[in-house]
This record gives sequence, C-alpha cells and structure tokens, in this order.
Amino acid sequence: MDPTALLQLVLVYKWWILGFVVFLLLRVVFRGNAPIGKAMRGKPGNGVPPGDSWFIESSAGGDTPVHSCSFVEFDGHGDYIDFHQHTEAWKKVQELAGVQPLLLVLYCHGWRNNSQSFDVVKFVDFLGRLAARKAVAGQRYRVHGVYLGWRGNLYHPYVDKNTEAFKDTMKRFGGPVVSAKWQRRFAWTANLQEVLSYWSRRRAAEHKVSSVPMARTVYTCATLVKSIDAEKQRSIEQLNSSRVMVMGHSFGALMLERALNATCLDPLMGEWSWFTKPTEGAKGHMANVDPLPLDFVFFVNSAAPSLYAKQMRDFLTGHQLALENSKVPSAFAPVFVSLTSSADYATRYAHPAANLLCGFYKSLRRIYTQLIKIEGRSCSVWQSWFFRRTPGHQPLLVDHWLEEQQETGAAPQTHEEILNKNLDYETDNPLFFWAHTSDKGCPVKRWKITLQSAPADKSWAARFGPLQPSRCSYWFIRCDKRIIRDHNDVWSDTTMEVYAALYRLVEWARYPGNAHSFQLLKDYWDSGAGKRTELKTQKKGA
Repeated sequence: MDPTALLQLVLVYKWWILGFVVFLLLRVVFRGNAPIGKAMRGKPGNGVPPGDSWFIESSAGGDTPVHSCSFVEFDGHGDYIDFHQHTEAWKKVQELAGVQPLLLVLYCHGWRNNSQSFDVVKFVDFLGRLAARKAVAGQRYRVHGVYLGWRGNLYHPYVDKNTEAFKDTMKRFGGPVVSAKWQRRFAWTANLQEVLSYWSRRRAAEHKVSSVPMARTVYTCATLVKSIDAEKQRSIEQLNSSRVMVMGHSFGALMLERALNATCLDPLMGEWSWFTKPTEGAKGHMANVDPLPLDFVFFVNSAAPSLYAKQMRDFLTGHQLALENSKVPSAFAPVFVSLTSSADYATRYAHPAANLLCGFYKSLRRIYTQLIKIEGRSCSVWQSWFFRRTPGHQPLLVDHWLEEQQETGAAPQTHEEILNKNLDYETDNPLFFWAHTSDKGCPVKRWKITLQSAPADKSWAARFGPLQPSRCSYWFIRCDKRIIRDHNDVWSDTTMEVYAALYRLVEWARYPGNAHSFQLLKDYWDSGAGKRTELKTQKKGA
C-alpha cells in the first residue's frame, strides 16, 4: 500500500484508532494478563519442573529434612480451577500422615500474589526452616504445606532471583519452585496497575473467593490428619500427634476468616458444659479432646474489615467463659491469633481511605451502644467504624502488644538458635520469647506478650477512653516496625521467629500434661482486669 494513502487513512480514522488503543490499555490495566480460569500448576511427573507442578518435594540429604508442598488454585468465584488439585492434595496428606506425624501448614496468600509469585518461594523456604528445627525434626515430624492460590495479582508477578530464599529453594527442590513463564521481567512495569487493582481484588477476596471450596480443602486435609492420628493411636499427651497450622496474610486472612468463622462454631460449642451431643449420651463433652482439627489459626497483617473479627471475637468471649466455668485445662488457650504491625500503612491508612464512604451504606449505619471493651459506660460507635478499619488498627479489638524486655541470661545469636529457643516447650512461661530487631548494636531482643499498650500506642488505644481487655480466645496482637517493617514483611527472619513463638504459646497452653498453663494464663488475664479502673483513677486525678 502507498505510504501516503496509509497516512491519509490513519488521519481519517484517527479517533477510532485512538479509542481502540485506549480500550486496549484499559483492558490491560483493569483485566491484567494473569490467566482467568486456567491453572498455573499442573500434574507432576517425569520432566515436569517444580515450578509447573501442583506438588513439589525437596530432595533427601543435606541439612534440611525432606519437606513438601501441594498447591490448590481457586477461580474468581471461589471454585476449584482444577478439582484434581484438591483431591491430590488430600491424598498426599493421607499418604504422608500414614507414615509419620505431620506438621501441616495451610496458607492463603494476599493481594498482589498468586500461585506463581515470590510469596511461594518464601512460604516454601519457611517450610524448610521449620523442618530443620530440633523441636520438629527431633519429634520426627514431616513438614508439608498446602498453598491456597487465587488471582490476587491480575498481572504476571515479579520474582527476585537474587535472594537467598530463591537460591536455597531451587537447590533443595532441584529447580525454581515458580515458573519463569508466569513472571514479568521488571518489578516496575506493572506496579501502578497492581495498586489500582485494590478494589477489584478486595471485592473478590471478600465476596467471591472466600467460599465453600476453600473451607472444604482446609477441613478435608486437617480432619484427615486427625483421623489418621486416631487410627495410629497418636495423641498430644504422647507428643506424637500431627499438628495443623492455618495461616493467612492480608486478603488471605480476610478470605480464611470469611470461610472458616461459621464452620468453627458447632465444634467449639460442643465443648460447652451445658451442651451434650446426642451421640455422647450421659458422658457429656470430652474436655481434653481438641474440638477443632485446626491447632493454630493465625492471621498476619489482616486486611479484613474488623467487623468480621468483632463478630468472631464476641463469640469466642463467650466460648472462653464457658470453658473457664467448666475448668477445662486449656480454657485460656487462643483459638485464633491475629498479628498486625503499626507500621503496616496499607491496612492502617490505605484501607480506611479506600473505604472512606462506607458510612453512607445503609447496611452500616447501625450504632453500637453495647460493646465488650466499653462495658459499664455509655458510648456510641457507628458500625461503619468497624468496617473501615482492619483488626490490628481497631482499638476496640486489640488487647495484646509485644513489649521489649531486659535481657536475662545468654541470648541466642543466630536465626536457627532463636527458632529452636522459641519452639522449646520446656519453657516455664511462653509469653516470653526471642527475636531479631533492626536496632543497631543489639540485633537480638527478649520480648513479652502483654496486655499493656505500647508507649507509642497509648493515645491510640485510649481513643474511646479506658478499655477493659476482652478475655477471649481470639488474640489481637499489635507490634511495631522492629518486628514487622511493613505490610509485606511477613517472611523475614524476625517474623518467622515470632510465628514460632506464637505457635509454641498455643501448643503449650493446650498440652493436657501442662499443669500450670491454666493458672499462668488466668493470671495473665487477671493482670489486665484492673487496667480500666487504673486508667479511670489516673484520669480523675488528672
């Protein structure tokens, strides 16, 4: 074609061409290039690299015992993309648990991630660190993970191949655990688009993906492990029973909370002394049997509206009271633990800003006049105030803080030593633990879980005046940037050390042979009982 004629044609249809280009750009920006309804991980087999497989397993030999991970992917409405991933996941759990006790870790990632993102590398690296610990390897646990993937990133993620985690996992698994064909070359090329996807990913996580299939996979794998323990006559008293940990980060925590909350109610209520299950007759409930197949449900930097956490907190307040009245040894053991950093600006500032107009929703214009932490005095709080804030930035929920302590005795120095120390069940008080910090000249600190607000949070925690700590089985813990630097700092050495300490706390509190766990945690809660009265006195004196 004559170039002059082509130019004239372009000039004639310039607005149509410009509109088409804009349409393509908007399509790329808002739809993304990550696959929709197509699994990014397929059937394992000879010649299939780890990054393309729905099951990966580390090689034998070396300093790290064999560990593995299965992948289950969900579509935009929460259904299985490939149902074989679910069936193969629970079959693998069945196979492994039949050979030896499992430490099963089910994890749901957050925004800007998927089953091929760098988050996979860090999670698999975390599994390897657990497998190498004395408290895990010494008890002959097999560490196995189940990665719950969804389209949290509309675009091909960026994977940093120069990190130690990438190199270590590649060495242990015989190749990269994520595939290069689903990655972008530079981090900045889709950074703006990822940020603009917040609202669509939030709606998907809250109302679509957090559905029955996700809860089905979690409970199928967890219940299967516990049933095999019963067949093998493994028990927590003998310290040889399998353990199940469920973790969620950011929107992953939102989805797990939505998917699991309602399903937890019946088994937990089965522990209450005034309910007798029909199959138990006059025997009543069995206090030393864990009601849930989930031993540790843990959320980090949750991006869920705190309204959902409030509803579960209110229920678990009654749950703990019921167990305390029945003198159940594990009455004060946490069922859910949520850890949030005050330096998580994504949930502290961006989440309220993104939901600034939620107060105009008619469904959120209800006013609370009776709240657990403001019991005994008049105070009105809009329901939208719970919706606009995430649990870790909601003073009407947060009760626990991580407080730096004076060092006593020799401090562990290496990351491995700290993990071993924080997983040591011989401790007399699991409220104390060790962790690295970013402080210069003192990289390792001793920390304590406390009911007293951190100095930097004094005014924040007193926004509604003196608050009574809510004695419940849902612990909302707040830390500062020395523990978690920002929203995505969830797989650093420090955070893994804290995760280990929190896991030990829950395990220690539930161990039936631990005679003083009931009294220690009761004293812990009683130490905060006078908090409101003390604050009242200070305010009056002022």
